[in-house]
Amino acid sequence: MPQQIVSTVSPPIPTPDWLDALRWLSYNTPTNATVLSWWDYGYWISIIGNRTSLADNSTVNSTQIALIGSFFMSNPYNYTGVLEKLNELHDPQYILIFEPYTMIIVNASSYYNNYYGAESLYPELCILIPEYPAGGDFAKSYWMARIAGYTNNYIFSNFISYEQVNLPGILNSYIYVPYANDALNYYAAYNVTLYNLMFNSEVTESSYFVWATCTSNDIPAFWAFESVPVLMPGANYTLKLEYLPAPGYSGPTTPPYLLLQPPPWAQLVYVSRPYGWVIIYKINYSVLEALARNQTLTQ
Repeated sequence: MPQQIVSTVSPPIPTPDWLDALRWLSYNTPTNATVLSWWDYGYWISIIGNRTSLADNSTVNSTQIALIGSFFMSNPYNYTGVLEKLNELHDPQYILIFEPYTMIIVNASSYYNNYYGAESLYPELCILIPEYPAGGDFAKSYWMARIAGYTNNYIFSNFISYEQVNLPGILNSYIYVPYANDALNYYAAYNVTLYNLMFNSEVTESSYFVWATCTSNDIPAFWAFESVPVLMPGANYTLKLEYLPAPGYSGPTTPPYLLLQPPPWAQLVYVSRPYGWVIIYKINYSVLEALARNQTLTQ
């Protein structure tokens, strides 16, 4: 069997993503840098990445782990709250996230025409399925929230939703997606720090796997829970832009314009190769502090 660090998903898929990301961390960050991540990866960061982690696999400091969970499940646009949480964690310089996914190419033109009578803007789409294979931070966010003090009911009505997909290779399956309530305009993929950092378009566009399979062939990539822009027939033979669920997905959707970029205080600095499953951000404290000051004044 391959070592855990090269097969950390279930079912095991050997990939050098973790080693690639840790190598980048060791060569491209200051030697005294500290890295905020979920505790599972602490030893890898400190031993292979040669950088200080905020929590490791010994799980001795449960208070620290609860603080990390609280940070990841907080609102990234509550700048004063984000800054306070980072200050409690002694101002780490980097954030590391792990999120595996698979990709399925579908015929968008026929799907939207057959089911909605709509005209697709793209002949084909790459649909990204989070936690397929499983084992990333999205799945672990349930425990981040529980350890941070959220109840089970709150988690499934604010953070995580269980929805159906029906795609080639994943027929009539249920997957976890970020919770969305279209009626209230609440979208966890945008309103939760962890999800915002892992699901934004800057991450997918920086993935070599997505580029080689989709982008280089002019096929746009959308997360399964992300709505897709299409042209719907309107009055007097006109067409109007609307957003519909991705092919094969049934459930609440998140508008794609909310997922264009991470929050302004988080600078994406590296996405691992080949799959793009390990994501590294640099925290821009000068931007965050300015945003927090302005937010405090406006309040």
